[in-house]
Amino acid sequence: MATIGLDEMYYAKITSADNADEVYDTPKKMAGAISVDIAKNIAEAMLAADNRAYYANKSFSNGTITINLADISDEALVDIFGAVKDSKGGIGYAGDKLPEPIAIGFRALKANGKYRYTWLLRVVFAPPGENVQTKGDAITYTTPSATGTFSDQIKKAADGHHYHQYKMDEDAEGADQTTIKAWFDSVKEPAVTA
Repeated sequence: MATIGLDEMYYAKITSADNADEVYDTPKKMAGAISVDIAKNIAEAMLAADNRAYYANKSFSNGTITINLADISDEALVDIFGAVKDSKGGIGYAGDKLPEPIAIGFRALKANGKYRYTWLLRVVFAPPGENVQTKGDAITYTTPSATGTFSDQIKKAADGHHYHQYKMDEDAEGADQTTIKAWFDSVKEPAVTA
């Protein structure tokens, strides 16, 4: 179903060591979600035999997320983008200080008035871009945007797969309303069995 709105964007730091199963910190709210654009990159392969396509395979390789926000707090700049807040209250970026992976969650209002909730489970963002303009005859807002790459979790789920996204429509058949109500209290992951 079509979506007509976006709000409630959160992020959660991944506190586990590199190459360890993801352990997520408590989610923190981001200011003023304006837009989210998600694109998935698919790896494809085809084997030709007997003068025809014998095997064909497609699989997720990674994805790109671009977010646009009303503002990005200093805390989020440090947590998400690898910035450093100095003793004078300024923010510094260093080319050799890489951003850490996080999870990012949000909800989108569907055309029927219900919400679709989403978590991307492992995202690494590049530092946010800036667009600053002079004040002219009309008021023009400029807002920060950032692009990240998301990938499968290192963590293997009970069914043996590595997940990169989890989403739930509140009006979907069987949607657990307790999970929906607590969506941003912690990062939600697929509840699968072996």
